Amino acid sequence: MVNRQKISGLTMIEILVATVVLGLVAGPLFYLISMSNRVSNASVYELHAVNYAAEISDQLQRMAVHFKDIRQVSGLDAAKLFSHADVVKQIGPAGPKEEFLVKFPQLTNSSYRFLLSPLDPAFVRREIKLEDISLDAGSGQKILKSPAARFWSANIFLGWKNAPSETIVQHASFSLILREES
Repeated sequence: MVNRQKISGLTMIEILVATVVLGLVAGPLFYLISMSNRVSNASVYELHAVNYAAEISDQLQRMAVHFKDIRQVSGLDAAKLFSHADVVKQIGPAGPKEEFLVKFPQLTNSSYRFLLSPLDPAFVRREIKLEDISLDAGSGQKILKSPAARFWSANIFLGWKNAPSETIVQHASFSLILREES
């Protein structure tokens, strides 16, 4: 009589089926985790953009009450001052990597300060544009009939990439109205 012992274990087919089932379950799970991380990063950068814009807004509002004095000292209105090539370069994403005072070339010996934080490396754009909305662009006639004030539209533009390898740049723009006392 032949003594047959029962050998227990898994066959190759059972192992392959278990691997396929595990792959079908784990694939979508890893995808969900990856997407969750991407959405979380996007939210962080949007929050950074809001904070950067708030910082610039505060600085502009503080400085707006001095726009008339700045114009008298520098000979430039606010729009020309912030569009000067040296100022644009300092404010942009290639600016200093630590907190810094923006240096306005025409105001080197003045007490007017514009303090900015460095941008996160993911940010590829920071821009400030000012436009006089008191005057009609075509005729130069006063639109807003306020003898005691001049009004400026300030637009702050920020752009960032959610990942360094991405080609898509996310954008946010923030606007505010500034009042310059005459």
